[in-house]
Amino acid sequence: MTRFVDITGKVAEITMNTWTGNGYTPDFSSDFFEVGSLHYIDELDAHEVEDVDYCIEQANDWKDGTGDYYTDENTDDRNVDVDTSRIEGKWYKNLATGVWFSEDEVRCAFEDFRFEMGYNNFDEWLNKMLELGRGGDSGLVEI
Repeated sequence: MTRFVDITGKVAEITMNTWTGNGYTPDFSSDFFEVGSLHYIDELDAHEVEDVDYCIEQANDWKDGTGDYYTDENTDDRNVDVDTSRIEGKWYKNLATGVWFSEDEVRCAFEDFRFEMGYNNFDEWLNKMLELGRGGDSGLVEI
């Protein structure tokens, strides 16, 4: 099973394998999606992707032998299991670094650096960071 998350907070756990006649092969979803090239978020135990739904579509195309994985061969032996959910709690992504933070981590960072940043109020500072994030290349984005 490979776990993915996107900027909307949607999570998908995808398992891909094939039936051999005697049982299923080991899951190969991490190879299929080449997760070594994806940013891994330890705190969420997930790989960051642009669009979780696209990953689900690609896995199902492989299973059905359609789309990018079109084949005339029988695909009845292919199996894809998908579980979707949403990340729990508030999370923020730092657009400048690509790092994801829980709300508690953001609050701790604020407490550590609030005087250096010139802010005394967490909500005021957070709103400023979110406003910068809406600009696109710096600040925070709330997940």
